[in-house]
Amino acid sequence: MKLQSWVAIVPCVGLLVGFATARPVALCSPTHQSYPALINATIDSLIEGLQSHQFSSVDLVEAYMTRILEVNDILHAVTEINPDALRIAAELDAERIGGRIRGPLHGIPILIKNNIATNDGMNTTAGSYALLGSTVKADSTIARKLREAGAIILGKTNLSQWAFYRSSNSTSGWSALGGQTYGAYYPNQDPNGSSSGSAVAASLGLAAAVGLTSRNLVIPISEHLDTIGPIATNVKDAAILLQAIAGIDTEDNYTSAIPYGGVLPNYIAACNLSALSGARIGVPRNAMALRATQISTYLPQVEIFEKAISIMREAGAIIIDGTQFTSAAELLNSTVELEVTNADFIVDVSKYLAQLDKNPENVTSLEDLRRFTQQSPFEDYPDRDTKIWDDALYVQGWNNTDPRFWDAYLDFLYYGGEGGLLGAIERDELDAVIMPANGSPVFAAGGGAPVVSVPLGFYAANTSVVKNDRGMPFVAPGIPFGVSFMGAKFSEAKLIGLAYAFEQRTRVRDRVTMESMNLSRAIHHETLKPDKAENAIEAEVAYLQYDPAHETEKLYTMNYDTEGKFPMTNTKNELKTISINNFRNMVSAPSFDTCGFATKAMQSSLKMAEFDDSAKVESIFYTEVKDLVREMYPGAGFIGVLEHQIRKRTPQFPYHTGEQYRNLLPTTLVHIDFTHDSATKTGRAAFKEAADRHPHLLALNLWKSLQGPGDDWPLALCDVRTVDYEKDIVSQDLVFADRLNENSRVYYNKKQAWYYYPNLRDDEIIVFQQMDSRFPSGKGVPHSGFMNPFADQDAAPRVSIEIRVFVYFE
Repeated sequence: MKLQSWVAIVPCVGLLVGFATARPVALCSPTHQSYPALINATIDSLIEGLQSHQFSSVDLVEAYMTRILEVNDILHAVTEINPDALRIAAELDAERIGGRIRGPLHGIPILIKNNIATNDGMNTTAGSYALLGSTVKADSTIARKLREAGAIILGKTNLSQWAFYRSSNSTSGWSALGGQTYGAYYPNQDPNGSSSGSAVAASLGLAAAVGLTSRNLVIPISEHLDTIGPIATNVKDAAILLQAIAGIDTEDNYTSAIPYGGVLPNYIAACNLSALSGARIGVPRNAMALRATQISTYLPQVEIFEKAISIMREAGAIIIDGTQFTSAAELLNSTVELEVTNADFIVDVSKYLAQLDKNPENVTSLEDLRRFTQQSPFEDYPDRDTKIWDDALYVQGWNNTDPRFWDAYLDFLYYGGEGGLLGAIERDELDAVIMPANGSPVFAAGGGAPVVSVPLGFYAANTSVVKNDRGMPFVAPGIPFGVSFMGAKFSEAKLIGLAYAFEQRTRVRDRVTMESMNLSRAIHHETLKPDKAENAIEAEVAYLQYDPAHETEKLYTMNYDTEGKFPMTNTKNELKTISINNFRNMVSAPSFDTCGFATKAMQSSLKMAEFDDSAKVESIFYTEVKDLVREMYPGAGFIGVLEHQIRKRTPQFPYHTGEQYRNLLPTTLVHIDFTHDSATKTGRAAFKEAADRHPHLLALNLWKSLQGPGDDWPLALCDVRTVDYEKDIVSQDLVFADRLNENSRVYYNKKQAWYYYPNLRDDEIIVFQQMDSRFPSGKGVPHSGFMNPFADQDAAPRVSIEIRVFVYFE
């Protein structure tokens, strides 16, 4: 395994299944030219907009922050946003206005992986609670160079915890702090890689040669194998980033091996459409054949890979088909890479920990990290073990100061050198070697060689879904895969040219994006569709993710623009797949008083189009609702309607095409509308006389489909008898510019029982309680919208109304 840290550029955040920008950026110029969709934005297109004053860097930061907030609850790609990002953007805008341009990254927002240390308000944790709150005295060299180049470090991306170097049974993209990152092309997709959060935010990776970029103050795995490189949406963007971060650094001795007399090649100029012409490119058939026996899904990639060879040949490349990695079999059957990594990590992680300025958990060694991980309730141990660390410490038992290390390291150098990639390049006088990206990094790792991986293709619509041991698909319709260009050490400029020429001729990323947009609804409605709907549906909803800070800090979410003065929320969400039962099929259905919800007969006199007229809704529908509630509670002392909301799902939701939403959309968060306290205060403010006279308050939510049958994104309701209100429910402040409100968020509990009403007719309405003042907890019904795999794909999108009613009793 080649363990790498990555820098990721933010225009890739839009690269999600059919996803584009969250909203148009507020434009700065009177021309009002349109802002480029983030899904297709390049550094060049952003530079053009900044230079022509179509938008500012502040606009870009706001747009990307909005985009992250929109999709991060689903993908978990970003662990935190830089609280200083807007201030930095404003300073760089001022520099631009004053005539100072630092370079092509000036004012461009980027993300960096959460193992690249920064001396600012962000954490550097490698995804572990063991390093939460730790600080360093200075930026890592990479972060410093990016800032000097004018880049705005917008935030940090999630990663496979400790760069996938802890557990033998974890999943790619999972970390204790960041949760499970998902790939962007298929529901619950395995993101496949240590840099999963960065990769979800992008589509192309450039692993520089070991020594081209500094690893100073980057949480290490192996000093002999680690490398820093950019992940971006296209080759040129990656080249621009590499130009900024490469170079000699006295804090990393490995960079002293950089040739060129200290003058780096022009990686940006290497992006040449004719680079393939005359290039000698090898195809290592023996290594590919070995990989095909190890990777069951390799052959579909090889089929498209053969077409890529033809494209390169047509562009003038000389294909050396059958170049040999002579020791490929020995490498793949060897443990030397892991032995080298184990030996390095024991020493290297201690060196990093010794450089911490603040170390709240006082971890100073791998033994300390192992002990913390096994004892912490937040590290998901033992479900996700520490076997890699256990083996390094107690099975292998030696580090890189031991004589046995050099035997293993020299073997590994041979496998990547004379017996592998570098030997093939020298024997056949090659400019590069190509092979499917899946399984290729190990062949470059031994020689410390660079790799550029670009999109090659994607799995077809009729592909059978293949899942990992934790049920995450890694092969499925629309999931892309790549081709790797591997070269001699410090041959990045040559590889960039070859990859650029191939990328421009194939434009695979554009086709993947469009195919994903076309497939996205089919995936959800067909590929995931069970054979028949009987008693239950499996669907995802978003719960509150537990954080120990919740014990001492009140949850909040800002509902207005804070202009970057403080974070928009201190909460994170986690997706959980729950079983949602068909309430209509229950043999003995509980009553409203028992479970907290029910359906009632109600045919409104308003037509659907009339619900857009608020005056008609308030004069006619409010009266109809109050009449219904009066039938339910004839002894009520007062019935008052507080407010109503209409939700309209756009055809693309939950995916985005770049248009600004005009209506409220279905909510995917499990919540309760009120707390006991907020309902009491709200009722007293709205209905003071009734609240003064009547001590008992029942707050209701009535939910009605206006465009039926109501199967598109229906409502899921949790039986109040299955909710532990002390442990499952926590209050959250909702902060508006002019007022403060409060609702309840919900933690996942497998004991919770969920229900829905299929085929909700236009003469039905769901009634569910949101606060009953007789109970200290309020006993509100947790609820959420969900994607219904049984809904007719061609049916009209959901339109619904929800209306909050306060009922007072003696």
